[in-house]
Amino acid sequence: MRHRDAFAFYNTKATNIQWSWSAINEREKCVALTAWQDGFTNVDGKPMYHMVHNPRRSNRNLGYRELLKHIAFAREHCAGVFHVILAIAVDPKAYPRKSKRSGFEPKPGMKLKLVSFDEINGEMWAEVV
Repeated sequence: MRHRDAFAFYNTKATNIQWSWSAINEREKCVALTAWQDGFTNVDGKPMYHMVHNPRRSNRNLGYRELLKHIAFAREHCAGVFHVILAIAVDPKAYPRKSKRSGFEPKPGMKLKLVSFDEINGEMWAEVV
């Protein structure tokens, strides 16, 4: 599925499909987050999602700045819960990553609940719920 269609699945619309990692629907109070497939792990037996953004690039990155706003919205209106759009990287070791054109999959049976987010180093942990 294309990224635009994955956002639409949750009735959200990306600001700019080229750089948006997340999108919100203010009326329905929901946030959709694009999560890299290889960011899922287990911590003490709990399924978790972990992502880190390069802090040197983050201040200039429009998608990251938008993500900060969406995380704040999720904390305030959604108890820190996000809908998941699974992204599949062409090369998981590449930086910056690129996704397959049709490499986005909404996961309606899975949500992420924010555990921690450090704006300075760009590190986020979320529990799979």
